[in-house]
Amino acid sequence: MNDTSNNALKEVAAAISFIIAVAVLILGFGYLSFRIYSFYAPKYVGVQNKVFHQSQIYTDGAVNQLEQYQIEYAGASAAKRAAIRSVVQEQFASFPAGRLNPNLRHFLNSMLGGTQP
Repeated sequence: MNDTSNNALKEVAAAISFIIAVAVLILGFGYLSFRIYSFYAPKYVGVQNKVFHQSQIYTDGAVNQLEQYQIEYAGASAAKRAAIRSVVQEQFASFPAGRLNPNLRHFLNSMLGGTQP
């Protein structure tokens, strides 16, 4: 009876040890997966952002928005013109002017350069 109870205790201890080892492995792989994701996620998002900003959809949307600002600017009061200039400077400071038609390029340069169009 003593050998049977010792064997049963050894089997229970082995089963518990196995369960603990599996839990540690699962947690370890989960942590490793998180670390890998946290390293590569910003790079992946950066590439997605760069691709989006080079897309035709982004360019068309930006051109349409700049055209709208140009129309509003033409009929605006001095206070509203200052507000439009500020918004254009913030939104289009890094937009490549080469993607614009000459009229919009002149408007954007005047907004960024501080001269009146």
